[in-house]
Amino acid sequence: MFCSVGWLLFYSVRKPEIFKKRVRMTKKYFLINVVLLISRVLCAVSEGHVVSISNAKNVSSREHIREHILEEQFDEYKTRYRLVQSNTGSYNWLFVPGGAGADSSYFLPMLEVLKLPGKVWLIDFPDNGSNAQNTNNLESTEINRVFETWSDCLLSCVKKFENPVYVGHSFGGMFPLLFPELENLLKGLILIGASPVIDNNESEKMAKERNIVITSDAGQNFRKNPCDTTFKEALIARSPCHFPPVSLQAGQELFRTLPFNFKAMLWWVKKATDENYKASWVPAKVTVLILGGSEDCINPIVLFERDARFKRDNIELKIIQGSGHFPWLENREFIKKSFEQYILENLRA
Repeated sequence: MFCSVGWLLFYSVRKPEIFKKRVRMTKKYFLINVVLLISRVLCAVSEGHVVSISNAKNVSSREHIREHILEEQFDEYKTRYRLVQSNTGSYNWLFVPGGAGADSSYFLPMLEVLKLPGKVWLIDFPDNGSNAQNTNNLESTEINRVFETWSDCLLSCVKKFENPVYVGHSFGGMFPLLFPELENLLKGLILIGASPVIDNNESEKMAKERNIVITSDAGQNFRKNPCDTTFKEALIARSPCHFPPVSLQAGQELFRTLPFNFKAMLWWVKKATDENYKASWVPAKVTVLILGGSEDCINPIVLFERDARFKRDNIELKIIQGSGHFPWLENREFIKKSFEQYILENLRA
């Protein structure tokens, strides 16, 4: 997921020697970590930061999603638009998920605490998540042609709405940075768990500093037999890179139930690798809010911090301490206040 998860899944296959080492903790070290983990969980729960496991588990169930959908429509590209809020205001909030390939329904727990001015839409490009169209019966080259239309899908999506505010997570936050045309189309841009570049070295460094050791077995199984089952197993094996200990169980439950088209992820991994992904659009006038968890080993927030191009008056960066790649799982209140402040300072009523 997200975004650079493809590199993480397959890096172990390309350089298996890196993952052959095992960290053997002493009993004393193990007990110390258990005590610290319990204390962190109790603290987070007492402060109301952690989304309950049951909420994460049910977020992608059809019944749960159906309860939130006010309207559903498709455009000529077969992009799906699901309206989940309709409030007073003239803005259209476009929430684009990560992966690539993850269903946009995973935004719902965050949106439960947000009341945004205008209409809020969950966006799924063709064959993203549960917006299944036709890739199941296509050869890989034909499948990639479908995903290559996502560039047109993104621009078409934004152009359909008045006063669009784009909210992208992970891949959903990296993809728009390839389109300078958005400078004159968007009224606002919020990036969560995204990155201006791909840097596996920084991801591995963060994971190592946190004693996260992932074996290559699940990734190798997926490489040998790519299917939904082996993909989910590989994704869950990598979950400690997405979630800190306090939200790990909730995150794994989310991964188990979330609709995810892994073929879209494979396309994005190849495309970003072949083209050496780097943000080519740095907003000059559009007001930007960048949110990243301090424990996100997928897209480390330090990559934005180090990128001098994004040090501009119209761009604000916030680090959410103790949060991972899905920071609303650990601290929805911080997300809520950040959105409220962004709206107050940048969007007229």
